[in-house]
Amino acid sequence: MNTQNLALQDRVGELFVTSFHTPVPDNEFLRWVESFRPSGVVVFAEHCVDHATLAASLGALRAQVEFPLLTAIDQEGGRVCRLRGTPAEYASAAVYGSRMDGLTGFQHDLGAAVRYMRELGLNWLLGPVCDLSAPASETALLGRTFSADPESVAAFVTAAVHTAHAAGMLTCLKHAPGLGHAVGDPHYKMAMTSATVDDIVTRERAPFRAGVDAGADAIMTSHFLIRDCGDTPITFSPDIIRSLVRLSGAEELPIVTDDLSMGALAAYGDPGEIVVRAFQAGHDILLARDPKIARLGAGALLKALAKGTLSEDRIAAALARVTILRERARSIASATANA
Repeated sequence: MNTQNLALQDRVGELFVTSFHTPVPDNEFLRWVESFRPSGVVVFAEHCVDHATLAASLGALRAQVEFPLLTAIDQEGGRVCRLRGTPAEYASAAVYGSRMDGLTGFQHDLGAAVRYMRELGLNWLLGPVCDLSAPASETALLGRTFSADPESVAAFVTAAVHTAHAAGMLTCLKHAPGLGHAVGDPHYKMAMTSATVDDIVTRERAPFRAGVDAGADAIMTSHFLIRDCGDTPITFSPDIIRSLVRLSGAEELPIVTDDLSMGALAAYGDPGEIVVRAFQAGHDILLARDPKIARLGAGALLKALAKGTLSEDRIAAALARVTILRERARSIASATANA
């Protein structure tokens, strides 16, 4: 079935990337994937303990949908490695950024990792991290940033995009417009960055710009406040998404939320309200580790559509970007297989 022939109301599930609570997707989740049709599934450490089992899980999930399923993973290196063991596991961004030969070593190690992940059935690397290092970085980004120098980070970002594509994997630049100077960990509470808008435009934007120019496939935000821009988190701010996140040349790239299950959003409403606000702000893909948030969020989007507070044009534009991303996953994998 061509999902583009379905009514918009029947395609709302495609705006979500979600996950499952059990080590392998159970029959209930598989049936739900078939009916809800999320565009993707993201795997975490509990799904990756046995690599052969992960490959079987991904195959079972792909069998539930008639379009290319996005199968995503956070595999940044260091402590953010869902897959452990050679060749999937590699050093942190901070380690490579501190070495004289770091860029060459990073390309080699990432290349081995992404080729292996692609063999397992993964097709979307949620990376690279484009944030700049900051002296007071808290645990959220500890070890996850390459450097404080924008040009150095831009070089690593460019290498990551090209290396992932060569292996047949999509990429996602994060955490726009720059989480490096934020205080607080969005996993637990709302963070705030001391970077000014001028700092973001002149320094923090450069690695994201490099990633877009290299052909990155999506851009991810996170849950933090920019002190210069008031008290609305980036997650819910159309102005910030439009002016600081969606770069020129990236008009058709999907903007992805960070996990909507994170503690930073707990005080901002129920799951449905959070999903609608994030979508109305300009995010095209709603990442929710908890499938309950995806279910409630889809219902809330449909209610907003029925009430007229959300337009069909907005949903159609997001679905068009999502469809392009899914088709790119298919084409890049095919090109790699035939190389």
